[in-house]
Amino acid sequence: MTEQPSFATSVPQALREPIPRAVVLTTWVNAWIASECSADEITTALTAFGAQRICGSASPADSDLPVGTERVEHHESGLLVGLVELGLTRNAHDSQLRVVLPAAGDPTGLPGPPRFNQRAIEAGQAIVVDHLSVGLIPQVTGTATHWVAFHTTPGVVPGVAVRPEEAARQVRLALIEATAQLADLDMATGRDDVSEAVRLMQAQLKQAHFPSSLPGSDQHTIFSAAQILGICEIALTFARPTPTAGLDQQRTRVLTDLATTARRCLAAAANPR
Repeated sequence: MTEQPSFATSVPQALREPIPRAVVLTTWVNAWIASECSADEITTALTAFGAQRICGSASPADSDLPVGTERVEHHESGLLVGLVELGLTRNAHDSQLRVVLPAAGDPTGLPGPPRFNQRAIEAGQAIVVDHLSVGLIPQVTGTATHWVAFHTTPGVVPGVAVRPEEAARQVRLALIEATAQLADLDMATGRDDVSEAVRLMQAQLKQAHFPSSLPGSDQHTIFSAAQILGICEIALTFARPTPTAGLDQQRTRVLTDLATTARRCLAAAANPR
């Protein structure tokens, strides 16, 4: 995977990481918590994202600064060791991770406080362990991913726009509606310009692997939503001007709405029910 700037992703994200590392990690760690996979399987599944480290400790704090702020640069652990140090317990249902894929103007699923939410939006992804009031945000350095631990607002379990059991249906309906609207706008021109970008995105998609315990329907939804989201990002990035500003705005709205639904469904399909 290409190196990312600290707490940020670049556009189009679909060409670099069509399925966010937070999605892949969440499914595997939840499987490990349920004793449905081994630590070695997690390491293998995350190979494409490099070494995974947890930064911070579970020291108490009443602020929205990173966990263990005063020594966050010096205290880091391997993925599973670090999660256990934060308080994660194997074979405990309430220890499960929850992935959030926020975007500017759409903080759905983020528990706060504002500093954590802003960091998560900048990164475009975060992992939350609600019962521990801890959130993790990826910071990519070289070939390693450092998951920086933040305190989240205690007792806040935000509502979600799409429930896991609704994800497959929601993304399918959104695609049907958007396809019809784009057809009405006659957006067929310019497809050759994005075909190579789509091909590269599809090659990237093949690098993501999920635990066998994750239902096939959920895996299918993850890949479908990621592909739809990627195509929307590519189309928005490389779109040619239309004859009128009104058509440009309408196309942007359709693609943005579809991308929002796909992003929410992608997260929902990866989260525990």
